[in-house]
Amino acid sequence: MLVLTHARHAHHVAHVQIHILGVPGPQDDRVRFGQYLVKGVRAARGLSQSGVILGQVAVPDTRQRQTRVLEQEGVIITPTTRLPAPAIPQVALPGGESDLTTLTEIMRFATPANLTGLPAISFPAGYNDAGLPTGMQALERAWQKSTLLHLALAAEQIVERQSPQMHYEILAE
Repeated sequence: MLVLTHARHAHHVAHVQIHILGVPGPQDDRVRFGQYLVKGVRAARGLSQSGVILGQVAVPDTRQRQTRVLEQEGVIITPTTRLPAPAIPQVALPGGESDLTTLTEIMRFATPANLTGLPAISFPAGYNDAGLPTGMQALERAWQKSTLLHLALAAEQIVERQSPQMHYEILAE
């Protein structure tokens, strides 16, 4: 669990730095940059220098810890997301929605792979009680992608697919 906590902190710091460096001009322009980016920049303003340094140190530390586990175990398998996909509120349809707290919880298990650059793949695992698709994510050592591809192919062949409850044929002729 400590690895996930370090990884989340480092991932947050990395994203905040990207937001700050990638935003020219007014930082509160929601029309030009979107709510997600604006909130990221605001979060960056609250980071201390020591917090940024700790986040930067956590990146190689997280990668080393994951590599040690992977050398012993071969593959790390987690849920793809911690929470099922939330309902999209009607008010969010025109301009979008930015809920960083929920997004952080949803992406909890994706963070280590995103942060370290180690190969990972998500594959179907079935459906929850509400009928929403669920997935599993496998993380592997560097240069070992074939294991991940075989694992995902096996899951694709085993897990039964259901048609979505709401589906639009936007590419139909």
